[in-house]
This record gives sequence, structure tokens and C-alpha cells, in this order.
Amino acid sequence: MLRSLLVSAVIGMATMLLPVHALAQASFVCPTGPGPGERQVGWAGGGQGVAQVAICVADGNNAGGGSQAAHPGDGMAAAVNAMLRAIAANHAQMQGMRNDPRYRKYMEGEWKFISEPYQGEKMCGVAFLRQGQMVLLHGPGVAGQSGAMSFMDFRDPPLIPRPKGNPGVRVALTQNNEAPQTVVASNNTGAAGSGVLMLQVPTMQAMMDSIDDTMSFKLEIDGKVVIETAWQDGRKAKEFLRTCMDL
Repeated sequence: MLRSLLVSAVIGMATMLLPVHALAQASFVCPTGPGPGERQVGWAGGGQGVAQVAICVADGNNAGGGSQAAHPGDGMAAAVNAMLRAIAANHAQMQGMRNDPRYRKYMEGEWKFISEPYQGEKMCGVAFLRQGQMVLLHGPGVAGQSGAMSFMDFRDPPLIPRPKGNPGVRVALTQNNEAPQTVVASNNTGAAGSGVLMLQVPTMQAMMDSIDDTMSFKLEIDGKVVIETAWQDGRKAKEFLRTCMDL
């Protein structure tokens, strides 16, 4: 609706500002410049990923139609037409991306589930990845043993620091818009150069029980937000952990 109103407004302005004959002329893109019977009236595009291209109209002089002086409004009409075509093409491209399942998963997030043997034990984990930020709940498949909650930043560049070693860092953690609490997290560099903050959880059972269907997280270091994300469908993660731990 908003796009339609904007396009109508642009067309309306062009109609008020340009002479009738300028709008009536059919303009077209001529990427290699004007050819026989054509003349260039302006440029269109340029910036924000749109290449600048020449705009032409049929030239009455070369076509044998007698003297016809170029009107300064011709270039404006062509530019407006080209702009509208660029808007439509960009809208179509964005709509195509929105309809791509991979793009939707990236923007809306998705769960990944892990059940693997490790050093003679079964390891259980659930991870929610959204827009380059991951929340990973993981640990042994034993309800009474301790687990961990890790926040991983795959953005380029990541906002979570990537130190050498594994230092502890004080983090202000806000969950579900509640009052922030200060915790000490282990900070390290993870897979693919990601920044990682890991929090210890007393038991796997407690970690599983704390999972709500929708949850949001914000982590700050020295007043700077380094992670801000949220998940949905947390019941899927809770059910997987319950099954993985044979509960």
C-alpha cells in the first residue's frame, strides 16, 4: 500500500512538472548509447547496487521528421520512468528473497539438535541460530550433571570479543526484558572465528526446565550490546533434551 502511494505521488509530480509532449515521448534504456534515429536524454540508476544506464528517445530529426528541439523536461521524464522501473525491479528481487526458504530461516531462525557420543558419554545439545547469532544449550545426557549455555556470534565482524586464551568476563544478561543480572562468562574464539560467551548451568535438568517457548536474550559487555536475539518454538528444544536424557 505504501509503495503504491509513493509511486502514485512520483507520477503525479512528474505530470505537474513536465510538459505533455515530454511525458508522451516513449523513453527506453540504451546501454551502449544512442543508435541511429535515437538521442540520449539523460541517465538513470546509479547507487545502491543499480548501475547507471543511458536513457534514449526516438529522434525526430534523424528519422526525417523535421526540426525538433530537445525539451529540458525530456530527461526528467525519462529519469522518472527509469526510477520507477528500478523500484519495481528491486521490489521483485526482495520479494523473491523473502520467498526463499533459506532466507526465511536466516531471518526468523531455526533449531538444530545434537545427540553424539563423546569420550564414552552421550552429549545432548540444542541450538537456535538467527541472523548470525546462536544460542547453544549443551552438556552430557545425564540430568544431574552440569551443562552450559553458550552464545556464539558468527557475524562479520562479530561483536563478541575473540581473545586468545579463555578469560572470564563480566556480562550483563537480560532475559525476556526482565531486570539484567551480572554474570561471569567464559570468553573465547570458537568455530569459524566466532566470538563465544559460555555460562555454566548447575544441571542439565535445570537448563531443560528453564526453556520457555519464546525467550529473548541481550548480553552487554562494558555497556555495549554484543548479543541481542530471541527464539520461538522452545518446546521443541525441551522435548529433544528430555528424549536425549531418557527422561
